[in-house]
Amino acid sequence: MPRFGLAINASNVTQSAAFFCEVLGYEVETSVGDWYRSLARADMQQMAIDFVQKDHESLLKRQFQDPAGFLLAYIVEDIQQMYKKNVVSHSHMTMRHQ
Repeated sequence: MPRFGLAINASNVTQSAAFFCEVLGYEVETSVGDWYRSLARADMQQMAIDFVQKDHESLLKRQFQDPAGFLLAYIVEDIQQMYKKNVVSHSHMTMRHQ
């Protein structure tokens, strides 16, 4: 079965992956050191989300810069419920552009 993969350059791979796991229900499929995580969900096996340390040596130098012009939408049935359950109760987990 073909899969769609999205690789995101992250300044903190562990924290980024934890957010997707704790809030959005993903599970870590592959973990390499503190620089790479590949996540998937059982109900969305055709899609993987990978986090790569944004300045890791495996990336080309031009990939080290912060991305621009990219939006990722994660669509949920009830955004208010998602906000109350996760954002308010997990306020310690913030993803900020640095």
